[in-house]
Amino acid sequence: MVAVEVAITQQETAESGPALPPDVVDISSEVISTLALFRGPADGGETELMLDRAGNIRARWTAAGRRGLPDADTLGADADRVARLAVTAQSHTRRAH
Repeated sequence: MVAVEVAITQQETAESGPALPPDVVDISSEVISTLALFRGPADGGETELMLDRAGNIRARWTAAGRRGLPDADTLGADADRVARLAVTAQSHTRRAH
């Protein structure tokens, strides 16, 4: 099982701006807007999401959540559980008109 953790800044950076740390990636404004849907004013300033191989969100933690952010053992156990989930076929019921 391979798990990858990626930190994402929620602010667009200019091409000539300061370099991001190596473990932080820059993302488009569209991705920032989408990720903002999973944030809240009371999240403690940090939200973590775990996605499955199909890109579906399988777990969400916030710094201000009841249990806070997960420790390494919790992340590992949850990643193992998510890795064993079958990848579901994309729904064909949605139609673009």
